[in-house]
Amino acid sequence: MNKTLKGYMMLLTACFMFGITFPIGKGILESYSVSAYMGLRYGFAAIIMTVIFFKKLKFNDFDAIKKAGILSCVIGLATILEITGLKSIMAMESGLYGSLNVIFIPIMALIFLKEKSSIIKVVSLLISFSGILLINYNGGSLSFSTGAILTILSAAVYAFNVIVMKKILKEDDNIVNISTIQFYIMTLGYMALSFFNGTLNVTSGGLKSLVIIAMLSVFAQVIGYPLFVGAQKYLKPIETSVLSTSTPVFAMILSFLIIGETMGIKSIIGSVLIIAGVLVSNVEFKKKKVGVLNG
Repeated sequence: MNKTLKGYMMLLTACFMFGITFPIGKGILESYSVSAYMGLRYGFAAIIMTVIFFKKLKFNDFDAIKKAGILSCVIGLATILEITGLKSIMAMESGLYGSLNVIFIPIMALIFLKEKSSIIKVVSLLISFSGILLINYNGGSLSFSTGAILTILSAAVYAFNVIVMKKILKEDDNIVNISTIQFYIMTLGYMALSFFNGTLNVTSGGLKSLVIIAMLSVFAQVIGYPLFVGAQKYLKPIETSVLSTSTPVFAMILSFLIIGETMGIKSIIGSVLIIAGVLVSNVEFKKKKVGVLNG
């Protein structure tokens, strides 16, 4: 298996794991604060990763600790914004707005990696933004919910995280070790935040909720996140943005199947525009790839 194909498979699997957390996590947030919920998710993930990969872990690797710390700061901000937003909007809607990171990635790459962009990126942004406006247009006025704004901001931070990973990760890095250390750092951070704001009650949702959170930890953190991080070693930022369009698709399908969420005509049209903009932003990449294959 060549490295690019390996990266594709890793990223698609990660996107499916991320997509399933939207409908399942939506209900859990009724019983926990955002910080307590995320602290539990990362805590379970850290413990599970330690048990499974104990022999591969090196907690005295200061380079890994430094990289894990940097990634924790960025992902920590992104997840707080995303999960706080999810509490007040549909899981489908959250997945859609989150997909905008695909458009933000080329913009971030232009700013921080000096990778050239084009007019196509501007057009794609306008298409997706028109979809956002349509979804939030109600009764003759435009009204963005707090959840929508927070989720869009989280998409920008997630995009920035891809750039950070490209800058600091090397192909021979121990991704499992870095991810596990990161999970411990984020657990401590979220639990400390929960303690100081008086919401550190890990049993408020009961045993069933704790089991579900542990399951989400396996899906998103234990399986999804290491695959997502590892895929960055084999893919360019623009390739990551292409495949990441599958996350909102998975989120929408799974939200319908698991919790029965549906959208009205206006929201469906807006959703199509958002995904269309995401796909248009990568049209140049696709043409280039076809040319290489045909050559």
